[in-house]
Amino acid sequence: MVNVNATPVESRLGTDMLYFHEPTKSFVFVQYKRLDPDTRSIYVDERLRRQLDRLEETARLSRTPTQPSEWRLGNDPCFLKLAYWPKNADKRPMQDLAPGMYLPVSYVRLLLEDDCTRGKRANSTARILGYGQVERHLTSTQFIDLVKHGLAGTVGTTREQLHALVKQRVTAGHSVVMATESSEESVRARQARIRDRGAKRRTYLHHAYKQKAQEPRSE
Repeated sequence: MVNVNATPVESRLGTDMLYFHEPTKSFVFVQYKRLDPDTRSIYVDERLRRQLDRLEETARLSRTPTQPSEWRLGNDPCFLKLAYWPKNADKRPMQDLAPGMYLPVSYVRLLLEDDCTRGKRANSTARILGYGQVERHLTSTQFIDLVKHGLAGTVGTTREQLHALVKQRVTAGHSVVMATESSEESVRARQARIRDRGAKRRTYLHHAYKQKAQEPRSE
């Protein structure tokens, strides 16, 4: 179990990643796919589509929030990360998060139904995901902020469900890395600390414009 901010997760291709946020008892599941280092894109094959199906099954472990602490920024606890490794990455392993894009599964489904991911050839049925096709995505920094503040993830997930999910993935031959975000600091205290740290004295200049009423025009 390691802290979410210090996870060398891109140590191998195809790793499943589970982020567990202890204060809100939620987890985020990430499926990693490696982009072609030349085109910075991948072709969507049947294997990836099956992986998306499994991610959606995992998302069903979440339930509807019933209290403020269970609120999340959306209903997507599962993400696809399209990670970019340079060609020489195998010789010099990266110790930090690799550049790439985080895509919620529901967003991936919309992309695959849109012409923006269609292959370049006329009447092509191929689908491509990458920097040239996806205009908007979450960066690593944005994704980590969502996870460490409990703004993304499942609702009402038990440790037993989490253990069963990890066991299922390992039994199926997948490599699973798990990271946990835990702290003795309460959620309220953390928010106050971040707010105080980011607060700066600012001067604002306001301009007010008054429009003079027009006099009635005489006929």
